[in-house]
Amino acid sequence: MALLTAAVAALATVLGYLANQYASRRAQRRDLFAEALAAVRAYQDLPYRVRWRARSDAETRAALGELTYTTLERMQNFRALLELESRTVAMAYTDLVRETRRLGGPFRQSAWRASPAESDEQFDQEDPGYRYENQPELDLCLMAMQRELRPYGPFLRGATRRRVLAQRRRREARSLAGQG
Repeated sequence: MALLTAAVAALATVLGYLANQYASRRAQRRDLFAEALAAVRAYQDLPYRVRWRARSDAETRAALGELTYTTLERMQNFRALLELESRTVAMAYTDLVRETRRLGGPFRQSAWRASPAESDEQFDQEDPGYRYENQPELDLCLMAMQRELRPYGPFLRGATRRRVLAQRRRREARSLAGQG
């Protein structure tokens, strides 16, 4: 009887340890996914930072150039980290970054052509209209990340990967048809 009690206690300890480790690992992955998405959001904000700059001197251009480089570097680093975590999530994130960058470059170029704001009122006068049409890629990336955080996530990878590839084909078909 004492042996059975000890075995049950040991099993309960091991199960508790495994549950704790799973929860900790899930929290780490959730934070990684959130930071990766924040890097994409920071990239989307770059045209606004350029457009609403206070000056157009060399120092301002250098600072904004450094910010652009750092943001691009962060997205690439997160892509590599996500590749280590899950190829499926990395595929979805790569597509999100690709589509975001495709739109972001022209938006930044347009922002640089605008004159710096000369008064506080100019900051609220107009919406520069930087609309990122990357919602399908963002939705799919979020879905891949959410699925990966589930206990049965590895079993969903094949279906998720097929959805990522299907979205990639739809985007390529629209690009070939000239619809962006």
